[in-house]
Amino acid sequence: MSTILLLSSLLDAQAAGFTLAGEGTRPMGRAGAAVVGVDDLSAIRTNPAAVIRFARPQVNLQLAAAHQRVRFTRSGEAPVSNEAGPQLIPNLGYANGIIPGKLSFAVGLVSPLGAPLAYPEDGPQRFTQVESTLRSGEVGAVLAWRPIEGLSVGAGVSWTFLWLEQSLVS
Repeated sequence: MSTILLLSSLLDAQAAGFTLAGEGTRPMGRAGAAVVGVDDLSAIRTNPAAVIRFARPQVNLQLAAAHQRVRFTRSGEAPVSNEAGPQLIPNLGYANGIIPGKLSFAVGLVSPLGAPLAYPEDGPQRFTQVESTLRSGEVGAVLAWRPIEGLSVGAGVSWTFLWLEQSLVS
């Protein structure tokens, strides 16, 4: 027991001020458990072999916006609120059968949540954070092949990017 306490006291805990959420209402409603039964373009990320199931071309165009209404209060100082505007979040995808039922492809862009924060430089939060901007996303392409009935194989490539900028007044 003392060894566990000693080791846990040596570990450094870190926390991040952002989240990379998944896409699609069905996977979110199933707490991410939508790999096998995926029937939309989220298959690009979760199960490339499922792209073979699309009987006709699939197009996904979504545009959302995220805005964090955050208020910061410190004893003895006037409260401040997030002054940053909403962040646009695009999700794009396309899938089509090269040889329907035998060979299909899909391409997509997913941009998870990343709402910006901005506060006055002289506000009560100035020692914690003044500005925070997060841009993230994933671009990918997959190919699915059904060599025999009942067996589908999928493979894909993707590029994930993350750009985070934060500032504070010291």
